[in-house]
Amino acid sequence: MNKLLLAFLFFGLIASVTISMKIDVRTQSEPNLGDIPLCLICDFAVGKIEKYLDDKANTTVIIDKVEKDCNILRNSWIGKCKNIVTEYGPKIIDLLESNESPKAVCAIIDLC
Repeated sequence: MNKLLLAFLFFGLIASVTISMKIDVRTQSEPNLGDIPLCLICDFAVGKIEKYLDDKANTTVIIDKVEKDCNILRNSWIGKCKNIVTEYGPKIIDLLESNESPKAVCAIIDLC
């Protein structure tokens, strides 16, 4: 009987540790929107710029279009998006035209 009780307690302890580890991992992987919106916004802007580059638009047209595209984002991100496009748009275009990957672009300009 003692062995059965001990085994039950042992497996209960293992189960509770496993459950708490899963909760901790899930909590840690949840994005902290205070830390990552610039990276997300940059990814959004780079994707839009890449699309307009494929359409053979010039730099001024691309920046204007992407600034308008920023309006689909949540309100708290619109201004940040427009600032990224205004400040980094030409550099993003240069990097994409130099065959940098879209993922690398945001890292290169220190937004991810």
